[in-house]
Amino acid sequence: MCFNLPENVSTKAGALVEPLVVGLHTANQGNVRVGDKVVILGSGCIGLVTLLACKANGASEVVMVDLHSKRLEYAKRMGANHVINAREEDVEKRIEELFNNRGADVVIETAGAVKTVKQTPFFAKRGGTVVICGIAPIDPIEFSFSTVINKELTIKSVFRYRNLYPAAIAAIADGSIDVEQIVTHEFSFEDAKKAFDTVIKDAENVVKGVIRL
Repeated sequence: MCFNLPENVSTKAGALVEPLVVGLHTANQGNVRVGDKVVILGSGCIGLVTLLACKANGASEVVMVDLHSKRLEYAKRMGANHVINAREEDVEKRIEELFNNRGADVVIETAGAVKTVKQTPFFAKRGGTVVICGIAPIDPIEFSFSTVINKELTIKSVFRYRNLYPAAIAAIADGSIDVEQIVTHEFSFEDAKKAFDTVIKDAENVVKGVIRL
């Protein structure tokens, strides 16, 4: 179950293959295709690799939603067409404006928050798809199945990934996906404790931290 990295793929990029395959699987679960309009709730590491995967699949418009402006800055830099700060804007109203009240083809939840899980069916178009990737801190969660039924939505879920390591490594190797741009913080092995503390305590500014060996 090991995969060799090509010579032109750095070990830093190699460390990011695992989150990337989650993003690839998430985009595949949503059947994201050329021309699709996508909303991704959550601009953390998994949200951003999902953005990269959706763009690689041909999505024409991707809207990223988050509470942290730093993460949204990265999302914009990495190809998001629009970003919405949920602390500053009415997310539902803004998405209605962006998609002319029609909703998105695919709505993907990566934040793992109760509120964003509940929001997913309201942002999807009729006949659209909702993909739940994030793991919320409580279960069960109230969910508007009347909206799901009314819109005839498809709901898909993500556990991790399946058989996508070769595809992810190939995409990094040929330059199709630049995964290293997600890294905002690097630490030496001696500073491993500091690395974990920083990622936990400074979530607003840390998108992805890596430890160098």
